[in-house]
Amino acid sequence: MSDAAFHAFAASAFEGRPPAAIDAETARHVARLVLDAESRRARIAAEAALLETEARDHLRAVARRFAPTLGAWVDQAAPAGRRSVKSPGGTIGRKQCAGGVVVVDQAAALAWIEAQSEPAAFGRWQRLPDERKLTEWATRTGEVPPGCKLLPPRDAVYVRQGDVYVNLTDEAAR
Repeated sequence: MSDAAFHAFAASAFEGRPPAAIDAETARHVARLVLDAESRRARIAAEAALLETEARDHLRAVARRFAPTLGAWVDQAAPAGRRSVKSPGGTIGRKQCAGGVVVVDQAAALAWIEAQSEPAAFGRWQRLPDERKLTEWATRTGEVPPGCKLLPPRDAVYVRQGDVYVNLTDEAAR
């Protein structure tokens, strides 16, 4: 199959029209395209996982370094009767948080969930541990799942801007 014929074939595949016919050479080209696309997807997924880990580690380092001093600053800067301060970078505040389970090792928590046949402990949209459901389970059984840590009730420092909310106290504890 010539390059022009192959490109016409590939274009018809992207337009949703099935090709008129496929010969052995076209099948090899399609197989190569599929494997190249899968390889690219896997590379991008690996890079995304690495970037997510780096970003999470950076957030935790910032939280560990600044959460205590931000909390003290909010106590001084907040108007009387308020527990938050609005700034151009977002709202910084303190709030009472109930104790609960936080996931510190996602792989260990997922392995435990699968071994326990606790699919309800997964989040609704992604295959991630649901900390609220794990907290309910820990409260009911008295056991903290592997890969998790039980945090006591605490006064937490948070930063919020629009839909983005970060509990610095919980991030620092992970």
